[in-house]
Amino acid sequence: MFSGSLEKVLEMEHAVRVVIKGRVQGVSYRGWTVDNATELGLNGWVRNRKDGTVEAMFPVVMRRFEKWNDAAGRARQQQKSPGWMLMYQMKM
Repeated sequence: MFSGSLEKVLEMEHAVRVVIKGRVQGVSYRGWTVDNATELGLNGWVRNRKDGTVEAMFPVVMRRFEKWNDAAGRARQQQKSPGWMLMYQMKM
C-alpha cells in the first residue's frame, strides 16, 4: 500500500521512459526533445528507433518531467502530430 502524499511523490526522482510515435522522424523531434529537456535541466538520452518512433529516458524529479510533458503536448498540438505515450516510471 502506498503511503505518503502526492507532493512527496512529485519531488522524488524517477526514471521515466517515453516513446513518441507518429510523424517524429525527419521533423527534428529528437533534436527538439534534447533541446527542451536540456532547457528544463533534464538529463538522460533520446534516440530514433528502427520502428519509426523516438525513445527517451530521463532520470528526473517528476515536477520537471511534467514541464517537459506540457511542452511536448503543446508541440504536438501545433504540428497536429505526434502522439506520445508514457511507457513507465519507477523510483530510482
